[in-house]
Amino acid sequence: MELSWSTFILEIINFLVLLWLLKHFLYRPVLDVIEQRRMSVSQTLTDAATMRDEALALRRQFEERLADWESEKRALRVELDRELGEERQRLLESAHREVENEREKARVAEQRRLDEQQRQLEQLGLEQGMRFASRLLERVADEHLHQRLLSLVVEELTVLEPEQIEQLQAMRDSHTEQVTISTAYPLDEPMQARLQQQLARIFGDTLVIEVRHEPALLGGVRIAAAPWVLHLNLADELKGFVETVHAPL
Repeated sequence: MELSWSTFILEIINFLVLLWLLKHFLYRPVLDVIEQRRMSVSQTLTDAATMRDEALALRRQFEERLADWESEKRALRVELDRELGEERQRLLESAHREVENEREKARVAEQRRLDEQQRQLEQLGLEQGMRFASRLLERVADEHLHQRLLSLVVEELTVLEPEQIEQLQAMRDSHTEQVTISTAYPLDEPMQARLQQQLARIFGDTLVIEVRHEPALLGGVRIAAAPWVLHLNLADELKGFVETVHAPL
């Protein structure tokens, strides 16, 4: 077989034409497609890396938020426990105060009841004592005791201090000059003279004296020179005792 240079040259030319055609119509579009695919893959990888970084950032943020939530939850739990403890302590103190108040009310009520019972017992004792004293004085009251009481009155008038006499005279000057002597038994002349002597010494000789017989006095005497009254008799003593019994304790 004989090599033809013309054929060889034509083959070369055809090959070059083919290469040019392939380059312009096949290879370059393929390269463009490959480049686009490479760029798409690169962009995808970049987006994936970005998404991974964002996911990692979100994960870190979420973990940090979870840690913050745990810290806040512990802090809130501690605060809640503290508030519950304070509220429990407040409720216990309030209940303790209420119990103490109720106990104090019960104690005061019981003390009032005991005081009232004691007062009633004392009242009953005083009333019984009054009745006993009344019966006893009514039985022992006689003329001898009456004379003894009159003597005590005379002694009281005899030992009056000058200041007391001045006060009595001042009282008499602003009121009536009459003096009433009431006795449980008839007044004999010697005792009447002694009483008039002492009264005249106190109130003066111009004094008008009225003598009354009052058996209700039981024994003793009552001397009235308004507004001054001297009573030393069983009836007035019993009356004072009754008033003491019925007076508020």
